[in-house]
Amino acid sequence: MDHLIAYLPRSITHWVIVHEPAAQERIAEAVRERLDSTETIVLGETPPEKAEEIALRYKKTPDVGFLGFHVKRATVARRFPEYKDTMEHFADWRVTRLKLLVDVWDENFAALFAEDPHAVLERCNDIQEALQGSSELVYQGPEQPGPKGSEDSAKPSSRVVFDCSGSEWVSYSGLEADDYVLPSGEVACLPRSADGELAVEGWVIGTVPFGRKYGAVRPGDLTLTFDKGQIVGVSGNRKPLCADLEEALTRLPGLRQVGELGVGQSRAVIAAARAHEAAYHWTERHFGIHIGLGAELPETAESDGARSTNHHLDIILSSGTLTSGHDRLLTW
Repeated sequence: MDHLIAYLPRSITHWVIVHEPAAQERIAEAVRERLDSTETIVLGETPPEKAEEIALRYKKTPDVGFLGFHVKRATVARRFPEYKDTMEHFADWRVTRLKLLVDVWDENFAALFAEDPHAVLERCNDIQEALQGSSELVYQGPEQPGPKGSEDSAKPSSRVVFDCSGSEWVSYSGLEADDYVLPSGEVACLPRSADGELAVEGWVIGTVPFGRKYGAVRPGDLTLTFDKGQIVGVSGNRKPLCADLEEALTRLPGLRQVGELGVGQSRAVIAAARAHEAAYHWTERHFGIHIGLGAELPETAESDGARSTNHHLDIILSSGTLTSGHDRLLTW
């Protein structure tokens, strides 16, 4: 709980806490004990008109913040439609007054917030400094043994080359004023290109719910071929996953485009991911790299023009090595 409180800006003197019944009751109670001034909206229990009155009362009050648990628009629309208008009012609040704990509940809170956020910030700053001058980055997957009886030596299962020349690396530690989704911890850029073959070991998450449906992606399940920053090939032994991804790429062709190279810095997420069969929003912060497809991050986008898609997928890699020239920047 000390680590969560450390993320909350001191400029906020009163917090509106929103959570689902049962799912985050213990966390909400502990937060209320730590903070001087709070009020709580429990979805499904607090009268909708009362919740809306709270949202409108504090809409333009700069020292009142919103601490929300699992209150994504899709969740509200599906499970708590009577609060849809209320959540839209909160969505208009400035991001500097928001902190959202997405896919966090009583049972996984301790694992996800096990790290001191200042330690995560220090790692983000260190890797950002190392990456800022790198023009070409190479990801190599874990080595696979050669065929039985063959003299061929082991070789990496994947090799993808990213052209990051001129790209700006942006840090998200959760302690920045405008980084409002917790737990946090990554550094990201918009690469100019990505080329190579990626045998995915990790997870696929995003606005299309692959993470909930398929969970961990094992060796041989899924292979992606990249050419000039686009996915040009999908193959693998996990046929339903491959078919669903192919359909998503066909229906939403903007998802073929690499829109982000992220370097996750949360070691807490490593332990949390092992304890869950499904993959969630916070899996993106897993220590190591992830490749974002589709919608670019607003901080790294090269223009304010119309996006090719508003959807976004992250290919999160559970192990590998990231190098720049002869320098090994990261191994996980």
